[in-house]
Amino acid sequence: MINKFNPEKVKNLRVINQMLRVVFHEKKSTQKPDITKADNILIIDPTLIGDIVMLIPALRILRKNNENCKITLACAKWAKNVLEDQNLVDEFIFVDPDFINSVKKLAINRKELKEHLKRINVREYDYAIEPRGDLRYIFFMHYCNAKRKISYNYTGGECFLTDVIKPSDDVTHLVEDKLYFISSLGCDYDKLTDVYPRLVLSEQQRNKRELFIKENSLEGKTIIGIHPGASLDKKQWDGFSRLPGLLSDYNKDIVYVIFKGPKEDKAVASVEEAAKANNANYIISETSLNDYLIRISACSVMICNDSGAGHLAAAYGVTPFVIFGPFYPELVKPYSKENAYCFSETIDCKPCMSKTCERNKECLELITADKVAESIKNYFKENRSEEQKK
Repeated sequence: MINKFNPEKVKNLRVINQMLRVVFHEKKSTQKPDITKADNILIIDPTLIGDIVMLIPALRILRKNNENCKITLACAKWAKNVLEDQNLVDEFIFVDPDFINSVKKLAINRKELKEHLKRINVREYDYAIEPRGDLRYIFFMHYCNAKRKISYNYTGGECFLTDVIKPSDDVTHLVEDKLYFISSLGCDYDKLTDVYPRLVLSEQQRNKRELFIKENSLEGKTIIGIHPGASLDKKQWDGFSRLPGLLSDYNKDIVYVIFKGPKEDKAVASVEEAAKANNANYIISETSLNDYLIRISACSVMICNDSGAGHLAAAYGVTPFVIFGPFYPELVKPYSKENAYCFSETIDCKPCMSKTCERNKECLELITADKVAESIKNYFKENRSEEQKK
């Protein structure tokens, strides 16, 4: 079975779950859920960008199975940036991830809980669904105004649900986990065409991308995106700074777009210094999230840590090269019809669910820049050969 949560955290949550069961007793539904007949659906998913991208196939399948249903997504603000132009969500209601991810805040800060619920409970929903199986989100969903409330029971929470979806032992990837969930609610889908996250640029976004390419003289260039930052230091590979030296002699038409997010100055500076030292052409891209999405879609490939960048790239049809440290790619790698190149080494403490690393990021140190650069070179060689055959 898929291991989505920190085992120690799950253990603690199940203790909390046992105590909650004494107080809460949601009446269980006797009929199998059929979300295809719903008029209003609330989805609880205040997760990170990569998780939102992995939700896209489930949203698209839901829309395909029920075109007239109003879909409301309770999410973090960045979800709207990613999904707004995709015709998958009718209404975005923002919730604070710091609040909803804290068991303590959820349990004690009743005033803030009411403020969140006030925005959500403006109507009654036929279904409220939480496709992750997180006890914190399930607890929050309990107070939402919905006839039926559905989730997995990975960390407990059955006492808050009208319908409990039992996870499948055959599921590995998080995208497949969400697909299994949505199919359990009565949705049919094509396993060849509906399962991959896809993002499409709006006309305005396409125009902005063309302007970015023109203003930076990128026409006809090989644009290599590098996003060296990560949400956690233990996921941040130190080999990005070696790539300009290993790749620039291979192709003089390369331009590096080095993406810089919040608190990523040090990681970006090391790549910039290497680009300068190797006389490589580069651009530092520090922009809004909307422009970040547009510029990712302009890249030929994207090199990044285990982060949202790889998922976004794959969804835009850009080939990702992703460095995996403490987690296994089988669980969370970009889910792409084309190749998604993943670099991962097995060591005895992996997967690691701790927020910090006590072994100096050994799992990342084992991944060499030479290996990554060689994989990228081979990719471009194969691509060139395919183009010459056409």
